[in-house]
Amino acid sequence: MLDFTNDIFYKIMAADLGNVQYDDDAALYPGASYPDETMRPELLLVDYKDEELSEIIEDEDGDKVQIEALLIANRIRSLMENGMVTDKKTGQLRAVQYRDIVILSRSVATWGNTVAAVLKDCDIPAHVESNTGYFSSYEIQVILSMLRILDNPLQDIPMAAVLASPIVGMDDEELAQIRVAFKGVSFAQAVLSAMAGEDGYEDEKLKAFAEVFERLRGAVADTPIHELLYMILDETGFYRYASAMPAGKRRRQNIDMLIEMATAYEKTSYKGLFHFVRYIDIQQKYEIDYGEADTAGENDDVVRIMTIHKSKGLEFPVVFVSGLGKGFNTQDTKSDLVIHEKLGLGLVEKTKSPRTKRPSLIRNEIESRIKRENLGEELRVLYVALTRAKEKIILTGGLSNAQKSFEKYRGNINANQPISFGQREGAGCYLDWIIPAMLSYPDKYTVSTVDATEFAARTAMDMAANDISRAQLIGHISAADETKAKELAEEFDFEYAYASDITKKSKYSVSELKHDSMVEKYDSTEREAERPKFLLEEKETYVPDFARDDEAGCASNESKEPKNAAGVNQGALRGTAVHRVMECLDFKSLCDIDTKDHVAVSAFVKKSMDEMLKKGLITDDMYRLTRPKLIEQFISSDVAARMAQADKRGDLYKEKPFVMDYEGVLVQGIIDVFWLENDKIVLLDYKTDRVNAAKELIDRYSTQLKLYAAALGRIFSTDGKSIQADERLIYSFRLQQTIVTCREYKK
Repeated sequence: MLDFTNDIFYKIMAADLGNVQYDDDAALYPGASYPDETMRPELLLVDYKDEELSEIIEDEDGDKVQIEALLIANRIRSLMENGMVTDKKTGQLRAVQYRDIVILSRSVATWGNTVAAVLKDCDIPAHVESNTGYFSSYEIQVILSMLRILDNPLQDIPMAAVLASPIVGMDDEELAQIRVAFKGVSFAQAVLSAMAGEDGYEDEKLKAFAEVFERLRGAVADTPIHELLYMILDETGFYRYASAMPAGKRRRQNIDMLIEMATAYEKTSYKGLFHFVRYIDIQQKYEIDYGEADTAGENDDVVRIMTIHKSKGLEFPVVFVSGLGKGFNTQDTKSDLVIHEKLGLGLVEKTKSPRTKRPSLIRNEIESRIKRENLGEELRVLYVALTRAKEKIILTGGLSNAQKSFEKYRGNINANQPISFGQREGAGCYLDWIIPAMLSYPDKYTVSTVDATEFAARTAMDMAANDISRAQLIGHISAADETKAKELAEEFDFEYAYASDITKKSKYSVSELKHDSMVEKYDSTEREAERPKFLLEEKETYVPDFARDDEAGCASNESKEPKNAAGVNQGALRGTAVHRVMECLDFKSLCDIDTKDHVAVSAFVKKSMDEMLKKGLITDDMYRLTRPKLIEQFISSDVAARMAQADKRGDLYKEKPFVMDYEGVLVQGIIDVFWLENDKIVLLDYKTDRVNAAKELIDRYSTQLKLYAAALGRIFSTDGKSIQADERLIYSFRLQQTIVTCREYKK
């Protein structure tokens, strides 16, 4: 196995790419010996051009990830049947167990769950860590709903969620009875009235809950949040209930995570239930999620799926390195502006007449440098992957056309020389390095694709293992009672009418739906959209060398932007600051000034922002981050004048939250601003995105504004009169432009 790693890196790693010359000094040498000669390195390749592969899985498109996952599953089953590894304690050979096996990939954002699902379908226990889903888990939703009504009982949705949960155990009919019994008030108020026994209303479940609720609510004022959570779990028995549910261990640990979060929160300067609930709300608003608790222990007998990065410092008896045919991420070299910490900025040159666009010389150099550095990093990642195995390493990947790829590889190799720099630099995936390196050792390694018939052969073996033979099955079918057979057929053929709803969440934010629509649009025109790694991991704000101040203190004359301790992007902070200033701006006062007079507008903005800061409506950071010029340009626009008149009439509404039922799920969001004008709703959304054209904003946010418009139409329309948001606008502070997104609107 070490020979294999050395052979590969002798050919592909050199000082010109990766900054490491792989020679005898850098090579790996055995520190232990293993007696099993069958545990040799393997390369399992799938030729996606093979038409038979599309019949292996149910998906007609032949999902490449599923095919590779099925290949891995078949190899794992073979290892479980006849594979041997060295026992860590005794030093003797023993049969392979699932816990000995790990599957590594560059990223497991979407890939990992698909592989885990395929393995489980093949009766192979697998575990992959989740990066999201904590706040959407059922047990956390219930507890957070309980905290919300303890903080403020007059909340309909959290109140209904608690009543329908195992804490109270009411069904839909019982909830409807409460609604009918107390008309003319909110549902939450109706529940409180029912709990108090008003109008002679009696319900044993509500009566028992009322006692618990009053005790807990009485303890809110002087009880730390983590202790309040313990009281809730103890009084309601919900901790035991969650533990008894399917995946109870994970649910129990999710609750423990919430208690730990509350304990950590109590150590900050903020105290009390109100602030903790707001803290959770803010995390959900900005989609800050956590993965569900990791329940797989070190000794659990499961196949683990993890990223190569996460495997650093670990070793496993059997390692699959998978997804080797997936292309490298080159997004940081595709934009018009590229940035390098040493070389600075590289721009695309654009001419006005004639209109042309071409990369500048410095941009080409920066792009080339970034590409080489990224490839060097990918080489180091591959090295980490190939050195995680103690006894057996199996590489898997796919080629779109294996025969064509092999011909290209064979034409550019020399058995006695490393792979050429041009071929190494031109690699688009790990296989572009691994296969040529292996082919340069023709007497040592064989490179070929897996025959698709092996999948069918394995399926046939599984069928043959069944104790009931085909002849016996035919005999049983012939002798079966026709009536019972018909009944069974109807039961097995039953299709749940709402199967698509099973995977839906109970509530979505507008941002989630907007993100999903953007991903679908990307998928339809490009390739698989993968959540970028920088969105999955917290990182410190990065400032390149050329943009830093030197030791002599040659600073820019501009005020320094505040650094956020959590590493939040400064652009996002500036967007939040601009939104807050627009929310606090007194638009009706614009009627008293000439908005076309630059001096008057500038003075108005300065005075308004100073007052906001003085009254504590905005923070010092927000004040510094907001560029007055942006606000001045907006105030001088025609849409600002319309807003001023609406505010003067009392028809302007800012930062209004909403929750509505949309196609069977709850959707929540916050609308920046809207106003009533000529019996119609005008909807406006502020955007600070860095874009070059209005179409980019329309593509990104048309779904979001459509949902806002639907919510406003429901709120303002009555049985006798329909009021709709026919005019939907985006104001881009970047473009200094008001953009109409609703095509049916005619001015």
